[in-house]
Order: sequence, then structure tokens, then C-alpha cells
Amino acid sequence: MAYAAPSRPFIPDRQSLERPLSGPCLDFDLEADLARLRSEDTWRRNGHNARTLAKYPDIRIVLGCARAGIRISTNEPNERLTVHCLSGHLRVYAGGRAVDVKAGHLVVTDKATAHDIEAVKDSAFLLSVSWPASA
Repeated sequence: MAYAAPSRPFIPDRQSLERPLSGPCLDFDLEADLARLRSEDTWRRNGHNARTLAKYPDIRIVLGCARAGIRISTNEPNERLTVHCLSGHLRVYAGGRAVDVKAGHLVVTDKATAHDIEAVKDSAFLLSVSWPASA
């Protein structure tokens, strides 16, 4: 399936973080965070928005939302990825497959597997991205 890249670059609104990204125990109100993401200009301008919830040397957890029809590339070298659909309907393209991921479903990709995420319907999701910790 061919994909045309957006004609304008993704431009986030957030310039600074006023919260910890790591620690012994972090907790989140995902519904409140999603409402905040959808209220930002980034959502209106780009059709998708995301916020890193936790960031450690070997894993990152990201909360995202996307409007129907938006496709997002999320590749980094040596990463493994989980996509957990919280609401809506996503399609994950990975390993030569297109996998439908509806609310309550999870997809996992192995490292060095190219992957894109497409919102079939307006969707909210959690990404877990992991890679080997630096030595």
C-alpha cells in the first residue's frame, strides 16, 4: 500500500516538561491526558498528538491519539514496539503484514522490524518502545 508523507512537518506545541519521566513509581490519568492531547493545537494542526509518559534507558511509554486516516511512522534502530489500542481502530503495518488492532487489542513487533501505525477510526493508544540499554 502506497503512503504519501504529509506535506508539512509535524510540529509539537509542548516545549518543556513539568513532570518526572522516570522514578520508582509513576501513575497517570490516561483519560485526562488524552483530553489534554486533543485540546492542543498540535492535534488540530496535525491530526495526531502524543506524550511520553515514562522514559528509562531501555524503555519508553508513549500515550498517543490520532484521527482517522492519519498514518505515523515510528521506526528507530533496534527497537521493539508494542501498540495497545485503548479506543478506536488502528492498523499496524509490520513484518510484511497489516494487522487490525481494535480497542483492547495489542500488537508486538520485534527489533529491526519496520512499522507504521494508521488510524482507521479516531483512536487512542499506548506505545511501549524498548531497546537494549547502553553499556
